[in-house]
Amino acid sequence: MFRWLVVWAVTMLGVWGVQKEYLLIHAPLLPKMAMMQYGFEKSVQNATICVAVLYDTVDESMAHFMVDAIQASAKGNYRVCARMVTYDALKEGDVNAELFYLMPTTAKAMRDAIAHLATQRRMSFAYDWHDLAYGATMSVRTLAHVKPIVNLEAAQANRIALRALLLKISDIYGQHE
Repeated sequence: MFRWLVVWAVTMLGVWGVQKEYLLIHAPLLPKMAMMQYGFEKSVQNATICVAVLYDTVDESMAHFMVDAIQASAKGNYRVCARMVTYDALKEGDVNAELFYLMPTTAKAMRDAIAHLATQRRMSFAYDWHDLAYGATMSVRTLAHVKPIVNLEAAQANRIALRALLLKISDIYGQHE
């Protein structure tokens, strides 16, 4: 019993950090979710989907891994630019992207980043689905199956209009289930 309590506590505290397996599941989904917006064709410059990976300086290697995974997942399908942006750099300047991927960080930094993105009406995709409570637009819950979660309240509040039909997740992630 005590062992399960310790495992649960460590998991809840996030000591395990970012897992590459989850990043590999999220990577092919990010550009597709950006394409699900109405008006997507007007917002994309030169038919390139831009995804910004927001990270703390502690997770720089995982952010770099995610950028590489996003670019590799879209190879041959459509043009994707993925770049790393620190949470501090997001506050300092205007970062242009169709979708922002939120790596784990402190609760305050997460709330501040989501609030900043909401003022610009930008979509956000959280690594951890619990961050939907802070107002992230979408995430994925990975248990026995991969299930996308769209925070409709946040999407509506930020005036983000999504297409009615999202994706057949089982077709995309068949090899991960």
